[in-house]
Amino acid sequence: MTTLRLYRGIAVASSTLSDTVSSIVATGLTKEKKGHWSIEQSWGLPIDALLQKVDLSTCDTRSGSVSRPAICASGTEDGAAHYAWPRNQTSRDDAPILMEFDVESNKVAIDGKDFLYTAFQQGIPEKARRVLESLFGPKVLTYAEAAWASACQDRRIALCDLASMDAEVVAAHYRNPLVIHGRSRTVFENAFTVALPIRPDAIVRVWSPNSRPAQRAPSVTLADIM
Repeated sequence: MTTLRLYRGIAVASSTLSDTVSSIVATGLTKEKKGHWSIEQSWGLPIDALLQKVDLSTCDTRSGSVSRPAICASGTEDGAAHYAWPRNQTSRDDAPILMEFDVESNKVAIDGKDFLYTAFQQGIPEKARRVLESLFGPKVLTYAEAAWASACQDRRIALCDLASMDAEVVAAHYRNPLVIHGRSRTVFENAFTVALPIRPDAIVRVWSPNSRPAQRAPSVTLADIM
Protein backbone atom coordinates (compact mmCIF):
# COMPACT_ATOMS: atom_id res chain seq x y z
CA MET A 1 0.00 0.00 0.00
CA THR A 2 1.37 3.41 -1.00
CA THR A 3 1.80 6.06 1.70
CA LEU A 4 1.10 9.68 0.85
CA ARG A 5 2.61 12.69 2.65
CA LEU A 6 -0.16 15.25 3.20
CA TYR A 7 -0.55 18.67 4.82
CA ARG A 8 -3.43 20.36 6.58
CA GLY A 9 -3.85 24.01 7.54
CA ILE A 10 -6.17 25.46 10.17
CA ALA A 11 -6.43 28.65 12.19
CA VAL A 12 -7.08 28.82 15.93
CA ALA A 13 -7.17 31.50 18.61
CA SER A 14 -3.69 32.53 19.73
CA SER A 15 -4.63 31.70 23.31
CA THR A 16 -5.19 28.04 22.36
CA LEU A 17 -2.27 27.67 19.94
CA SER A 18 0.16 25.85 22.23
CA ASP A 19 -2.48 23.48 23.62
CA THR A 20 -3.83 22.68 20.15
CA VAL A 21 -0.39 21.84 18.76
CA SER A 22 0.42 19.67 21.79
CA SER A 23 -2.92 17.87 21.55
CA ILE A 24 -2.49 17.02 17.86
CA VAL A 25 1.01 15.70 18.46
CA ALA A 26 -0.13 13.60 21.42
CA THR A 27 -3.44 12.21 20.19
CA GLY A 28 -3.53 12.69 16.41
CA LEU A 29 -6.62 13.90 14.57
CA THR A 30 -10.13 12.71 15.39
CA LYS A 31 -13.66 13.84 14.64
CA GLU A 32 -14.26 14.76 18.26
CA LYS A 33 -11.30 17.12 18.61
CA LYS A 34 -12.69 20.62 19.09
CA GLY A 35 -11.80 23.03 16.33
CA HIS A 36 -10.99 20.36 13.73
CA TRP A 37 -13.97 20.68 11.41
CA SER A 38 -14.65 17.37 9.66
CA ILE A 39 -16.84 16.13 6.84
CA GLU A 40 -18.29 12.81 5.70
CA GLN A 41 -16.74 10.82 2.85
CA SER A 42 -17.77 7.49 1.31
CA TRP A 43 -15.13 4.76 1.16
CA GLY A 44 -14.81 1.27 -0.26
CA LEU A 45 -17.37 1.60 -3.05
CA PRO A 46 -17.41 -0.99 -5.89
CA ILE A 47 -16.35 1.66 -8.37
CA ASP A 48 -16.17 -0.49 -11.52
CA ALA A 49 -19.60 -1.99 -10.93
CA LEU A 50 -21.21 1.35 -10.16
CA LEU A 51 -19.68 2.92 -13.26
CA GLN A 52 -21.69 0.46 -15.37
CA LYS A 53 -24.96 1.18 -13.52
CA VAL A 54 -27.36 2.88 -15.95
CA ASP A 55 -29.36 4.50 -13.16
CA LEU A 56 -26.38 5.54 -11.05
CA SER A 57 -27.22 8.26 -8.54
CA THR A 58 -25.84 9.83 -5.40
CA CYS A 59 -27.96 7.33 -3.45
CA ASP A 60 -25.38 4.75 -4.62
CA THR A 61 -22.31 6.84 -3.84
CA ARG A 62 -23.29 8.63 -0.65
CA SER A 63 -24.94 5.92 1.40
CA GLY A 64 -24.58 6.35 5.14
CA SER A 65 -23.44 2.74 5.42
CA VAL A 66 -20.16 3.52 3.63
CA SER A 67 -19.70 7.03 4.98
CA ARG A 68 -16.94 7.88 7.46
CA PRO A 69 -15.68 11.08 9.08
CA ALA A 70 -12.92 12.79 7.11
CA ILE A 71 -10.89 15.98 7.01
CA CYS A 72 -9.52 18.05 4.14
CA ALA A 73 -5.82 18.09 3.31
CA SER A 74 -3.39 19.05 0.56
CA GLY A 75 -0.47 17.30 -1.07
CA THR A 76 1.67 20.42 -0.65
CA GLU A 77 2.59 22.71 2.20
CA ASP A 78 1.71 25.74 0.08
CA GLY A 79 -1.77 24.37 -0.51
CA ALA A 80 -2.34 23.83 3.19
CA ALA A 81 -1.04 27.33 3.96
CA HIS A 82 -3.99 28.80 2.06
CA TYR A 83 -6.28 27.34 4.73
CA ALA A 84 -4.07 28.39 7.64
CA TRP A 85 -4.16 32.03 6.54
CA PRO A 86 -6.79 33.71 4.34
CA ARG A 87 -9.30 30.88 4.11
CA ASN A 88 -9.92 30.26 7.82
CA GLN A 89 -8.42 33.16 9.75
CA THR A 90 -10.79 35.49 11.58
CA SER A 91 -10.40 38.15 14.23
CA ARG A 92 -10.68 35.37 16.82
CA ASP A 93 -8.91 32.51 15.06
CA ASP A 94 -5.79 34.46 14.18
CA ALA A 95 -3.00 31.89 14.64
CA PRO A 96 -2.06 29.55 11.74
CA ILE A 97 -1.26 25.88 12.28
CA LEU A 98 0.20 23.52 9.69
CA MET A 99 0.27 19.75 10.08
CA GLU A 100 2.33 17.23 8.11
CA PHE A 101 1.33 13.59 8.25
CA ASP A 102 1.49 10.28 6.39
CA VAL A 103 -1.56 8.27 5.39
CA GLU A 104 -2.24 5.12 3.37
CA SER A 105 -3.49 5.93 -0.12
CA ASN A 106 -6.68 3.86 0.28
CA LYS A 107 -7.79 6.36 2.94
CA VAL A 108 -7.45 9.33 0.56
CA ALA A 109 -9.99 10.69 -1.95
CA ILE A 110 -10.03 13.84 -4.05
CA ASP A 111 -11.79 16.84 -2.55
CA GLY A 112 -13.56 18.07 -5.66
CA LYS A 113 -15.86 20.74 -4.29
CA ASP A 114 -13.72 23.65 -5.49
CA PHE A 115 -13.01 22.42 -9.03
CA LEU A 116 -13.79 18.85 -10.12
CA TYR A 117 -17.53 18.79 -9.38
CA THR A 118 -18.01 22.06 -11.25
CA ALA A 119 -16.09 20.60 -14.20
CA PHE A 120 -18.36 17.55 -14.27
CA GLN A 121 -21.57 19.56 -13.91
CA GLN A 122 -20.89 22.70 -15.92
CA GLY A 123 -17.66 22.20 -17.84
CA ILE A 124 -17.64 22.50 -21.63
CA PRO A 125 -16.10 19.22 -22.80
CA GLU A 126 -14.06 20.81 -25.60
CA LYS A 127 -12.42 23.12 -23.05
CA ALA A 128 -12.35 20.82 -20.04
CA ARG A 129 -10.89 17.58 -21.43
CA ARG A 130 -7.29 18.75 -21.73
CA VAL A 131 -7.41 20.61 -18.41
CA LEU A 132 -8.83 17.67 -16.47
CA GLU A 133 -6.29 15.29 -17.96
CA SER A 134 -3.48 17.66 -16.93
CA LEU A 135 -4.74 17.96 -13.35
CA PHE A 136 -6.16 14.49 -12.69
CA GLY A 137 -4.62 12.18 -15.27
CA PRO A 138 -6.20 10.45 -18.30
CA LYS A 139 -8.32 8.05 -16.21
CA VAL A 140 -10.53 10.91 -15.00
CA LEU A 141 -11.93 11.27 -18.53
CA THR A 142 -13.60 7.85 -18.21
CA TYR A 143 -15.88 9.42 -15.61
CA ALA A 144 -16.06 12.92 -17.08
CA GLU A 145 -17.14 11.75 -20.54
CA ALA A 146 -19.93 9.69 -18.98
CA ALA A 147 -21.01 12.71 -16.94
CA TRP A 148 -21.08 15.07 -19.91
CA ALA A 149 -23.10 12.51 -21.89
CA SER A 150 -25.85 12.66 -19.27
CA ALA A 151 -28.41 15.43 -18.80
CA CYS A 152 -28.98 14.37 -15.18
CA GLN A 153 -26.99 16.49 -12.75
CA ASP A 154 -27.38 13.94 -9.95
CA ARG A 155 -25.76 11.29 -12.16
CA ARG A 156 -22.96 13.73 -13.01
CA ILE A 157 -22.33 14.29 -9.31
CA ALA A 158 -22.34 10.54 -8.63
CA LEU A 159 -19.82 9.98 -11.42
CA CYS A 160 -17.60 12.64 -9.90
CA ASP A 161 -17.93 10.84 -6.56
CA LEU A 162 -16.56 7.70 -8.23
CA ALA A 163 -13.75 9.59 -9.95
CA SER A 164 -12.71 11.16 -6.66
CA MET A 165 -12.22 7.69 -5.13
CA ASP A 166 -10.43 6.07 -8.07
CA ALA A 167 -6.89 5.24 -6.93
CA GLU A 168 -5.40 6.08 -10.33
CA VAL A 169 -7.09 9.48 -10.43
CA VAL A 170 -6.03 10.23 -6.84
CA ALA A 171 -2.41 9.33 -7.62
CA ALA A 172 -2.36 11.54 -10.72
CA HIS A 173 -3.83 14.50 -8.83
CA TYR A 174 -1.26 14.03 -6.05
CA ARG A 175 1.49 14.48 -8.65
CA ASN A 176 -0.10 17.58 -10.21
CA PRO A 177 2.36 20.53 -10.29
CA LEU A 178 -0.05 23.13 -11.69
CA VAL A 179 -1.62 25.80 -9.49
CA ILE A 180 -5.43 25.78 -9.66
CA HIS A 181 -7.74 28.72 -9.01
CA GLY A 182 -11.03 27.19 -7.94
CA ARG A 183 -14.34 28.23 -6.42
CA SER A 184 -14.48 30.77 -3.60
CA ARG A 185 -10.98 32.07 -4.42
CA THR A 186 -9.29 28.80 -3.44
CA VAL A 187 -5.73 28.37 -4.71
CA PHE A 188 -4.13 24.91 -4.59
CA GLU A 189 -2.19 22.26 -6.49
CA ASN A 190 -4.28 19.39 -5.18
CA ALA A 191 -6.98 18.82 -2.60
CA PHE A 192 -8.01 15.66 -0.78
CA THR A 193 -10.26 14.23 1.88
CA VAL A 194 -8.67 11.85 4.39
CA ALA A 195 -10.44 9.25 6.49
CA LEU A 196 -10.30 9.78 10.24
CA PRO A 197 -8.80 9.04 12.66
CA ILE A 198 -5.16 9.89 11.96
CA ARG A 199 -3.03 8.26 14.62
CA PRO A 200 -0.33 10.13 16.54
CA ASP A 201 2.39 7.95 15.01
CA ALA A 202 1.34 9.19 11.55
CA ILE A 203 1.96 12.82 12.50
CA VAL A 204 5.32 14.03 11.18
CA ARG A 205 5.21 17.54 12.61
CA VAL A 206 2.83 20.28 13.72
CA TRP A 207 3.89 23.91 13.80
CA SER A 208 2.75 27.51 13.64
CA PRO A 209 4.64 29.19 10.77
CA ASN A 210 5.86 32.74 11.15
CA SER A 211 5.09 33.79 7.59
CA ARG A 212 2.92 32.64 4.75
CA PRO A 213 4.68 31.22 1.66
CA ALA A 214 4.52 33.40 -1.41
CA GLN A 215 1.48 32.47 -3.48
CA ARG A 216 2.20 31.23 -7.00
CA ALA A 217 0.16 32.52 -9.90
CA PRO A 218 -2.57 30.06 -11.01
CA SER A 219 -1.95 28.07 -14.16
CA VAL A 220 -5.57 26.92 -14.48
CA THR A 221 -8.86 28.56 -13.48
CA LEU A 222 -12.48 27.44 -13.58
CA ALA A 223 -13.08 30.03 -16.29
CA ASP A 224 -10.77 27.99 -18.54
CA ILE A 225 -13.27 25.13 -18.70
CA MET A 226 -16.61 26.97 -18.69
